[in-house]
Amino acid sequence: MKIGLFNFSGRYSPGNCSKIINYIDNKCKKKGVITSHLNITNLNIQPCCRCNYECFTSTCPLNDDLETAYKFIIENDIVVFVLPVYSSAPPATYFAWRERSQAFFSIGEFYELYNNVQKAYIIIGNADAGGENVIRIIEEYDDSQKAKFLLLQNHKYGLNSISGKLIEVDEVTKNIDTLINKLTIEKG
Repeated sequence: MKIGLFNFSGRYSPGNCSKIINYIDNKCKKKGVITSHLNITNLNIQPCCRCNYECFTSTCPLNDDLETAYKFIIENDIVVFVLPVYSSAPPATYFAWRERSQAFFSIGEFYELYNNVQKAYIIIGNADAGGENVIRIIEEYDDSQKAKFLLLQNHKYGLNSISGKLIEVDEVTKNIDTLINKLTIEKG
């Protein structure tokens, strides 16, 4: 079994998203599960622009790292996406990645491969600041109906959202452990 950990945070220093990914990575390695990482900040993914909708008939004219991102996903059995909430929505990096999917999903076999990957989303954001809205936005996109979601809220534990200390809360690690156990048992 292979688990991909995809970080959508634009933050360079270790924050909640990267610390959660490191936590999951360490837990999986102890169980003998192979993991790989992808960080959106290391990729150049452009939003849809400066084209004539070539993706509907041939290939996308933008030459960036989008293919790297989608190949990463389909090379894993499970992918855990970790996203911060920015202004009641996923970050712009998520939207650029998502809107460009047309270039790959128009290829029937790729769409099937993508849909066969079990997906989980860990959302870092307070419900009252748009965390639940982010879940709705992602659910509209990921029509596999089998994606799992975990909303982790800093305010619930009296933490500042940029402190990067969510992983230090026992309830948070228990919730992450439960999610990862469900994923690995189902894909088993």
